[in-house]
Amino acid sequence: MEMAEEYKTENIFKSIDWALEKFKGETSKCNILITGKAGVGKSTLINSIFRENIAPTGIGRPVHINQSGYTFYEKDDIPIRVYDTEGIELNNSQQDRLLQNLSTLVRNERVTDIKDRVHIIWYCVHAASRRLEEGEEQFINKLSLSCAPEVPVIIVLTQSERKKAARDFQNVIQDIFKGNPRVKAVIPILAETVEEDDFIIESYGLDNLCKVTAEIIPEAVKNSFINSLKKGVELKVEKANKIVNRYVGITSLTGGGAGVAGVDDSLALMGIQIAMFVEIGFLFGLKLDKSRLISICSSAVGTMAASAVGKTLFSQALRFIPVAGQMVALIEGGVRAGIAGTVTKGVGSAYVSVMKRLADGEINEDSIENEIVKIIKNSKK
Repeated sequence: MEMAEEYKTENIFKSIDWALEKFKGETSKCNILITGKAGVGKSTLINSIFRENIAPTGIGRPVHINQSGYTFYEKDDIPIRVYDTEGIELNNSQQDRLLQNLSTLVRNERVTDIKDRVHIIWYCVHAASRRLEEGEEQFINKLSLSCAPEVPVIIVLTQSERKKAARDFQNVIQDIFKGNPRVKAVIPILAETVEEDDFIIESYGLDNLCKVTAEIIPEAVKNSFINSLKKGVELKVEKANKIVNRYVGITSLTGGGAGVAGVDDSLALMGIQIAMFVEIGFLFGLKLDKSRLISICSSAVGTMAASAVGKTLFSQALRFIPVAGQMVALIEGGVRAGIAGTVTKGVGSAYVSVMKRLADGEINEDSIENEIVKIIKNSKK
């Protein structure tokens, strides 16, 4: 018996290693090019929308721009790379050179993997100007039409304090670019709340920018973009629920390994659910290591299985999963497909609910396991 338990533990560890390495290997940075006139608030937008400040801001603070006319910002623990350009209010020859360099960056034919290319362009316009300045329309058209066909453009109206005026300007720009298929949207935003002596204008528009961007970037980098966001909690939840449903489909079809020769059903189910936890945790920016995954999975699956037994979903004896190095009961015998799907749906939904509360600042990471258990127990009353 002891050797069997050690075997189960070893295989669960292998499942975790496999899930982490597989997901790491499939994860690439989302690459965004952000451009526009100087002073339109590009750095403020970048730092307001992503979960860490990655762009330098401040009056008179130097930003190194390379000879190609752009630089990029990134951090090791955030799967995003932002290319930022010098202001386009250059003389004609300088602007032509910048346009040529950006076109080369965006349409790099030597880059064969879509995950390594620029995935979207945000062109920023100061909303208060209420017009495109000289040369901007031509610059946007040239840049967008020189890109690879799959690179979309969003025109972002920054510092849109006056909402009605911003909407009117939005309509004007949409009309200007209605013949350009690369320009997918025009979105007004106010990246930071404005506070004056006698009034407050709350920030807005960032969630919409996140949503539209996530809809039109390549599928291969959607999770990376969503992971990087400070805003867009509902977007994270929506994507996480789709992930849960996908894994429910897998376990409902396979029963977590039921009927597969040499596969321990409970271990196979655990491996599938660990992969689900890794993918959802990544969306919410949770740093997951092996011990944390075991703790979360044990709390969630163990509680859900116990509830399922209590509700007579099945009447087989118990199997084992590891908790803090000990083997505790889970499910004995073949894990039937319907039950496997029910358990996966329950633990996945509970995990998503807890991740949302974590993203909203209602709980901290230390309470994740306890909160999952509470949700599952309450759902079974």
